[in-house]
Amino acid sequence: MAPSQSNPIPLIDAHAPVGADPGLMRTPLTRWIDQRPAEARPYERKILLGRLGRPEKMGGAGGFLSNEAAGSSTGQTIAIDGGLTVNQTGRFNA
Repeated sequence: MAPSQSNPIPLIDAHAPVGADPGLMRTPLTRWIDQRPAEARPYERKILLGRLGRPEKMGGAGGFLSNEAAGSSTGQTIAIDGGLTVNQTGRFNA
């Protein structure tokens, strides 16, 4: 099997654009969180910062990704999730 057939991810990632991956954010779609806080607690407990994100916090990542400073970044995803991704690895499960 040719290397490109066995593991296509590196070939794809080398030319993929960069992006930001928001975690659970307070938006009109998540207003249920304020209406039913007891149901939201299990989600908030999985976030290392212990709170949901706010859309305005995405601006820093957007600024970086649109700046020349990100010019050498390819195939990257910046997680803006308050530590949710780290918690899902199993090392910091509460």
